[in-house]
Amino acid sequence: MKTCLICANILYNVFATHAGREVKEVFGRVKGEVTLTPKVNQPISSITWKSGLNKAAEWETGQSTPDYYTICKPGPRCQLDHTTGELKIMHLKPIEKLYFTAEINGMAAQSFFTLIALEPVSKPSVRKTCKNTQCTLECEGTDTTYTKYSWKENNEMIADDTTTLHVQKSDKLDKIYTCVFSNPVSTEESDPVKEVELFPVMEVKEVFGRAGGKVTLVPKVDQPITSITWKNGPNITAKWDSVNGIVFYAICKVGQRCQLDSKTGGLQINSLKLTETLNFTAAINGNAPISCFPVVILDPVSKPSVTSACNDTQCTLFCKGLDTAYTKYSWKENNEMIADDTTTLHVEKSDKLDKIYTCVFSNPVSTAESDPVKELDLFPGGSSGGLIAGVIALCVAAVGCGIGIGLYYKKKGKIINLY
Repeated sequence: MKTCLICANILYNVFATHAGREVKEVFGRVKGEVTLTPKVNQPISSITWKSGLNKAAEWETGQSTPDYYTICKPGPRCQLDHTTGELKIMHLKPIEKLYFTAEINGMAAQSFFTLIALEPVSKPSVRKTCKNTQCTLECEGTDTTYTKYSWKENNEMIADDTTTLHVQKSDKLDKIYTCVFSNPVSTEESDPVKEVELFPVMEVKEVFGRAGGKVTLVPKVDQPITSITWKNGPNITAKWDSVNGIVFYAICKVGQRCQLDSKTGGLQINSLKLTETLNFTAAINGNAPISCFPVVILDPVSKPSVTSACNDTQCTLFCKGLDTAYTKYSWKENNEMIADDTTTLHVEKSDKLDKIYTCVFSNPVSTAESDPVKELDLFPGGSSGGLIAGVIALCVAAVGCGIGIGLYYKKKGKIINLY
């Protein structure tokens, strides 16, 4: 049987290559159908379709319906249109390769068809390898015969018949790349690859830590973590992946200095030292780092003191602490913040003399407050408004007392001259 098929293919190729004959390669989807259309240049009185050397379908004038044989005979697999000569083949099978010829009006075949049945392609995936300003994209699908890879940039075809694409970082980071995997009967596209994800903008967060204390650095993560590498400058300090687990290096290797959370990617650094220079980056899942953390280590601030310069109705308060980097001065009045980022405060004498001022000295890791400064201590002579009110009250009391005594003696029948 195999020998017969080989012979049939040889004869097919010999006849098909004869000058003036039409040769077509036709592809069909498995379980689908194809229609073979022969070359016709006169009215059809008879037509015979063959698959290899065997008849598949036949019709001649006078027949109401065509006759079907061999490959076309089981079930309603073929349909022959005797007016056009077209032969439809249905229910294509996997890996099926069929050779058809059409003999019209008793003449030697002029139309030769190779029918190939193909499965639809799978959805492809893209693997990315990036360094600095360049990336190589590699596309992969389930390869079968007649498959092809192409690439789109912003929905326009830019590369054909290649599994790889080399891309350069652009200024706007607005490009989108797609791998197109196809065969003659189907096309699938990969998930889009955004340029901004290939070359992510570095997130820089300045983190402050207290000398002797700890900080926790949490990187930007937008997908499940399969691996993470933390570096301090160029040096690896901590790594994790599902195979090797957590491994510490360099400054993290000494004692229990660091802790790494493989779920969040967070790195905790303990026992911070003033003499250290720390600049951490985190690379997630083999991608370029997108999180950078300069760590600034500070001592806590000292307690500030307040001095004053006053006249009868005004005072200027001066706050002084032990100045270091990142320190700031603020002021409170009766425990409410009233001035920020200034060492001096100008105050006016009030009627009640009931205000209390406090200087707040701070840096990103600590806060200290001065002793409270009472308004009554700034203006110890009291207020003129209070003195006048006291005199008036005393006069009113004296008059009231005189009237009361006069009424008493009037009732007793005595008149006393009080003035």
